[in-house]
Amino acid sequence: MVLKGTTYVFLDLRERAHLMVWAILAGALWAVANTLTVFAIRDVGLSIAFPLWNTNSLVGIFWGWFLFRELRGHAWKTTAKVLGGAGAVVFGATLLGLASAHQAGGPPHRLVAGILSALGAGLMWGPCVSRTAKPI
Repeated sequence: MVLKGTTYVFLDLRERAHLMVWAILAGALWAVANTLTVFAIRDVGLSIAFPLWNTNSLVGIFWGWFLFRELRGHAWKTTAKVLGGAGAVVFGATLLGLASAHQAGGPPHRLVAGILSALGAGLMWGPCVSRTAKPI
C-alpha cells in the first residue's frame, strides 16, 4: 500500500461490497478458533493440540466437495487420493486423542476439554481455509 496507495483498496471494496459480510463472518470464526487454541494448548499442550486443530483440512475438503463441486468429473483415482488423505487425518487425530488420554498429569476432564477445543478450532478454521479453483 505504501507504493501503490490506498485508492485501489477502496475501489476493490466498492466493487465487491457484497463480500464484506462473508469477510466479517470469516474473521469472527477465525477469532473463535484462535481462542479455542489457547484453551487447547493449556489443557493438552501444543504437541497434541496443533495436529488436532489441523483437521480443518477435512472441513475444507467437505466444503470443496459439497459447495464448490471440486471433485465432480475427476477420475476415481483423484477421489480415492482425497478420501485416503482425509482418512489418514482422521486416523492420526484419533491416535493423538487416545495418546493424550493416557498422558500423565492433569485431570481427565481437562484432557477431554483440550481435545474438544482443538477439534473445535479446526472446525472453525475449516470454512476460512477452504479454497476453490474458481474465481470469485
